[in-house]
Amino acid sequence: MRAGVELAGRYRLDEPVRSDGEGEIWQGVDLFLGRVVTIRVPPADPPEDAAAREEAIEHFQRESRAAVELSHPGIAPVQDVGEYEGRPFLVLEPWGGRDLGTELKQAPCGLPIGTALDYGIQAADALAAAHSAGLVHGEVKPSCLLLSDDGTVKLCDFGLAVLHEPEKAEDLDERADLYSLGATIFCLLTGREVVPAEATPSARSLRRGVLPELDAHLRDLLAKEPGRGPSKAAEVAETLHRACAPYESRYRLRLLAEAERIAWSIPFWHHRMPVLQGIVEVLAEEDPEEAERLARTVTKPHFQAHLLLTIAKTRAGDDASLAKKLLTAIEALAYTVSDPVVSRDGILRGLVELLAVHDPEDAERLVRNISGQYDMPAALCDLAEAVADRDPERAKELLREAAECVAAIPSTSERVGMACRVSGALAGRDPERARELLADAERLVRGDRSTRGGGWDGDLPPQNGWLSRIVEAMAGQDPAAAERLARGIDDPEVRARSLGSIVEAVAGRDPAAAERLARGIEHAGTRDVALGGIVRAVSARDPVAAERIIDDIEDPDFRITPWLDLVRAQARRDTAFAERIALAIPDPESRAWRLRDVAEALGAEDPVRARALLAEAAAPRVSAAALRAVVGVLAGLDPPEAERLARGIDDPAHRAQALRDVAVAVTVESPHHARGLLAEAESLARTVVRPYDRDAVLRETVQALAAIDPPEAERLAHTIGAPEQRAVALHDIAATLAGYDAAPRCGCRPSG
Repeated sequence: MRAGVELAGRYRLDEPVRSDGEGEIWQGVDLFLGRVVTIRVPPADPPEDAAAREEAIEHFQRESRAAVELSHPGIAPVQDVGEYEGRPFLVLEPWGGRDLGTELKQAPCGLPIGTALDYGIQAADALAAAHSAGLVHGEVKPSCLLLSDDGTVKLCDFGLAVLHEPEKAEDLDERADLYSLGATIFCLLTGREVVPAEATPSARSLRRGVLPELDAHLRDLLAKEPGRGPSKAAEVAETLHRACAPYESRYRLRLLAEAERIAWSIPFWHHRMPVLQGIVEVLAEEDPEEAERLARTVTKPHFQAHLLLTIAKTRAGDDASLAKKLLTAIEALAYTVSDPVVSRDGILRGLVELLAVHDPEDAERLVRNISGQYDMPAALCDLAEAVADRDPERAKELLREAAECVAAIPSTSERVGMACRVSGALAGRDPERARELLADAERLVRGDRSTRGGGWDGDLPPQNGWLSRIVEAMAGQDPAAAERLARGIDDPEVRARSLGSIVEAVAGRDPAAAERLARGIEHAGTRDVALGGIVRAVSARDPVAAERIIDDIEDPDFRITPWLDLVRAQARRDTAFAERIALAIPDPESRAWRLRDVAEALGAEDPVRARALLAEAAAPRVSAAALRAVVGVLAGLDPPEAERLARGIDDPAHRAQALRDVAVAVTVESPHHARGLLAEAESLARTVVRPYDRDAVLRETVQALAAIDPPEAERLAHTIGAPEQRAVALHDIAATLAGYDAAPRCGCRPSG
């Protein structure tokens, strides 16, 4: 087809909308009525046999004309049917060219679950109307579901399947339509097409968030056995309505409203605010206006500003006008705070951090309004970090300005701390100025005559502690100068710790120099810690050297962490080496944790060996916490054995958590068994004596249950005693469902 062609002497093709394997779509004009229409031309591949071809075209036109008589909001109105040079065509009402096939190209791993189900419900309703009129579609698929801007989908292409494969005509019935509808919903959820000749995997195994009931409905729709599954499209629509309920926004909003109500009963603001912030974070994605309403009910200006800032950060990328309005309101709130230094400047710094990304000039204006002598250079550093990639020269200027502000800080402790921060930021841009800052800080400390209130102990003179902070900042810039300064510290313990900080800074780039320095530290414990730091730095690239250094650590207790670091670093690089090291750890508890790490790294590559290591880890005299960690890895390899091991844990809290881990591992393949395990975990949690621990276990159980049965998770959440834990559990359910009702992020290619 080409532009300008007139079909049947009445329809002119003007502009192509799309041309692909599904045929051609054109914007055209009805010359008789003088109105814009959409013209859909199926692919030019009719049967070669003339009789079969004629029969297929006749079937297509008959089905399409029957569709003309249907009046249903879910069926695309067919205005006319015709043929041009042996190719049939459909005339539809004007349409923008979007269909669910094109939507999947934008979300190749699946659409948001609630959206996919909504489209499925609309398609099922349309099929129900067609079937009641005696009309069979033939092949429902994403590309034949046209999408309007308001989210309405319209089914089109009745009879098109027979046009390509005439032999299908005898097999087409309502059940065939329902099968193809199931395949379409499966594709919308997972991004993968159903291949009839192959076994179809569980949608739940491919897409996080597909609840067991929905997965079972899809299995029924895709069943090939006669008599299994629904027989009527209306039944499918009703079933999908029920399955869609947990994914609906109003259900999540109700949970968040209940969480908010409970949050207000929490007595102390420092406990209440984290809960409110979590609720606002979810609401900001779900319903920004409701999130703003909640934030504005907080009467304390600095807390209200903090919540509004959370909304602005969440919405900045999607709704710039809302973010701008909120930022204006937050700035106004900042100036109403009674404490101009602590709260107001903290709010302004939060604004600077957000604005620096979107509007650096406005962020700089706000920096100039900060009055605190410490917060001003801190905000300049924040702004410099934000603009560094886009404008490195401006970042350098801002840091130099921050350096000038340091001298105005009256407190020696705060001035030293800020000098160290600004120096670190300047080191890569203006090394000379960075060194000058630290030299000024050293002179300031040596001239300070304070006798109490700083350093490593508030009852000792603070100068040694201040010098140690300068050493830490200097170590990355000039290790030799840092060592000179550290060796001049008169307190032996602070001196040793300062040298240890230099070792840590140098170990990554010059292990030999770091080892020389570490071995010269007089204090045995600090020397062992410093050697352990070198082990951490070299474990990945030189495990032999790391093992040698560990052997030189004098105190056996100080060897444990370096052993752990070495095993962790090598677990995914050289599992045999990591296994040998882990088995050599003398402490059973530490050995168990590291064998767990090696087994986790082996995983699917060598599950037999991984299971053997986990059996070794679950040795006598191992804590309940370690056993629970072993169960967490074993559950993914051998759920029955993990369950057996979990039931042997004495501590009820850890046993409940271990059973919960097994439930999470089996939830895809055995959701009913997972429910039973979680019910057992709940019963065990009730026996935990300490209320805080009991509520923590119940909350973890709620999180796992939300992926299987949200209403049951909600019931359990309401039984949690502490208001903050109860509110957070309800928030967790809403957040879990909100995460499910979003298109998954992945790197896969679009489906065909």
